[in-house]
Amino acid sequence: MQFRQVSKSEYNTLANIHFITFHFFFLTSLGKRFLRSYYKACLKSKKSNRDLLQLMMTTRWLVFSIGSIQSKGFHRGLVRTNILLFLIQGIMILFTKPKLCFVFSKIWIKKGNNKDDGNYAELLSIAVSPIICRYGLR
Repeated sequence: MQFRQVSKSEYNTLANIHFITFHFFFLTSLGKRFLRSYYKACLKSKKSNRDLLQLMMTTRWLVFSIGSIQSKGFHRGLVRTNILLFLIQGIMILFTKPKLCFVFSKIWIKKGNNKDDGNYAELLSIAVSPIICRYGLR
């Protein structure tokens, strides 16, 4: 068994594991390209918790977890610091899956709970996927 931190270049692997593991989740519905962009931005972010960016590999399973140091504003910060990346993805989604843009905008403008200051670390994803063709995830 191998257990190590995820390198910044492994965003495609994380996107593939997410896509395989979370079949009916909202982010998955945005497509693999969006997931690649999302995980690329997460891995670049200084607000991602390096201790929660883990990849565990066994002969049969591939596991990853990712988290943020501070929950409040994490996703907005990802978009702001990667505006071009997410703008391109947004335009592609607008033309290929326009209904999802409406859902995404509702999530984006959603007001948080006033009692929740977001001043805590948060586990964003933890996923387990069987290894396909010995690391042949594409």
